Amino acid sequence: MRNENVSAIIGLDGTYGFRGSSGVLTSSYGYSPEKMRSPFLDIRRAQGEQEADLDLTAVLSFRYTDRTFITLPKMHHSDFTSFAMVAHRFQVPILPIYASIKWNRETAQTGYQQSAESFLSS
Repeated sequence: MRNENVSAIIGLDGTYGFRGSSGVLTSSYGYSPEKMRSPFLDIRRAQGEQEADLDLTAVLSFRYTDRTFITLPKMHHSDFTSFAMVAHRFQVPILPIYASIKWNRETAQTGYQQSAESFLSS
């Protein structure tokens, strides 16, 4: 919001969208939703995945920008980083609880690839 040279913004499961964490964005220096003009793409895990309650109030306050929201099922917060690829390759063990929700290292890798493809094609 301080730099008008920004062409677009992409958030990958941004903490600002978790209930109780909007201050990460709203308390940052220069936060001013009325100044936000760059297109905004928010890619995140679906509501209820990994018990994260979403609150996109801060992003919805950007009234003067194009906002696009994409949610991906069966994603964890770490799946939006290259860790998903490394963990799949080296078969890093997962907690047994995740077997019941059908999330594993393969779904993490696929989700990482889908999130990357989403913002490359947008």
